[in-house]
Amino acid sequence: MSSRARVMVLAAEYVAQFRGLERFFNAYRPNICPFEALVDAVPNASEVFDIGCGTGLFLYILRAEGKLSKGIGLDIDADRLSKGRGALGRLMPPTSIYNAYWISQTGHPIILMSSA
Repeated sequence: MSSRARVMVLAAEYVAQFRGLERFFNAYRPNICPFEALVDAVPNASEVFDIGCGTGLFLYILRAEGKLSKGIGLDIDADRLSKGRGALGRLMPPTSIYNAYWISQTGHPIILMSSA
C-alpha cells in the first residue's frame, strides 16, 4: 500500500530533476492530488494512459511503486512534456510522452499526437 510519506519521497526525487516553476509545481502537486489513493487503485504491471500528464510525475510514481509496465503520457504543453521526457529518461526506462493538439471544427474534440 502506498503511503503519503512514500509518495512525498518519490515526488522529492522527481522534483530534483527540475528548476524554477516546474520544480515548484511538481513539489506541490502531491498536496492537491491524491496520488496514494490512485496508486493503490492501479494493479501491478499495468499499462497506463495518463491524460494531462504534465511532466509525468504520476507515471514516475507508478513506475517506482512497481505498478507500471508501460506508460503513455498526453498533454498539450510541449515545454512541460519536453522537460518530463528528460527527467523520466534519466530516472527510469522509456515511457512515451506525447504532445496533443486539440482541434474542434465540428464541436467534437480531435486529438492529434506528436512525440516530437
